[in-house]
Parts: sequence; C-alpha cells; structure tokens
Amino acid sequence: TCLTAEGALLMAGTADGAVLSYDLRSPARLLSAIQSHTQPVISILLQPGGINNLLITGCSDGKMKFCDLRNTSKPFLTTEVGVSKPAPSGTMRAPALTALVGHSCAGVIASGSSERAIKLWDMRGSNIATIQYTNSFLGQRIGAVTALAFHPNSTYLAAGSSAGQSTIYGSERRL
Repeated sequence: TCLTAEGALLMAGTADGAVLSYDLRSPARLLSAIQSHTQPVISILLQPGGINNLLITGCSDGKMKFCDLRNTSKPFLTTEVGVSKPAPSGTMRAPALTALVGHSCAGVIASGSSERAIKLWDMRGSNIATIQYTNSFLGQRIGAVTALAFHPNSTYLAAGSSAGQSTIYGSERRL
C-alpha cells in the first residue's frame, strides 16, 4: 500500500498492516516483517525531521505508531490521528487516515482524513494544529484529503482532495 526508501533500506506497508524491511544491496533480502497494524498501512515515514532511527507508520484505522528503526517490533508511542466512523449498513467504513507526510527538516508531521481535516503533529505525537472543513460563505473549504506534500525547504504544505481541489498552506516559521 506504500513504499519508502533511504540508502539501501526499502520499507513497504501492506494491506494487512504489516511493515516489511528490505536490504537492497546485492543480493536484495528481507530484513524484517512486523505486524504493526491490523488495517492497511497508509504511509511510512523514515527519519522525518532529520531524526535518526525514527520510523513512523500510519494506518487507515487512524493510528500513528512511532518506532526506533533498531527495534521496529515495539513502538514506543501510539497516537490516535482520527477514529473511523461507523458506516451505514452494507458500506465500508471511511478511513480515519488517508494521507500522512513528514517534513524533511522542520520536525512536523501532517495527517489527512476523509473527514475533511488536516492535523499537524510534532515529533512527540502531540497535535499542534488542525485545519478543518468550514461551511461558511467566505470560509475556506477542503474536501476529503487524498494527498499531502511538504515543500522540501520551506514550511509549505500542499493538500489535494477527492473533490479535485488543491490548496497550499504556509507558515511564518523559517527553517
């Protein structure tokens, strides 16, 4: 369901919640397979914010897990990004987490949901800001978030939605 790589390390998230680690040096081999989640893995953040050995995984059930790369089988922190809402009978639940991205050097994580919300997190798993859907005449609207991306050198966040909208959010914080 997702891939990330750094150097010779490739990590893959699966639909059953497992995170697979591969060593890409010749010959490529599986290093570990851990069952960190019970639902599909949405994103794997490898050393976000420039923090060595930090691994963060996000699952469609709304859980974000923080692990040390040297011991990925035991997360040291689990944060609830959102909660899946019950769906009408006969339909699938909307995922609580649809997008997760980490800034390469600012120490900020952004999560998006099908509930029309973007949350910003620090590297300790604390929610520091929320951008939500507003229903006013002049208010900014966002749809169900499907994609997020940070600018590599500035604190700009781009968000894409299932409604075909894209928005760029900025901060006065300088790197």
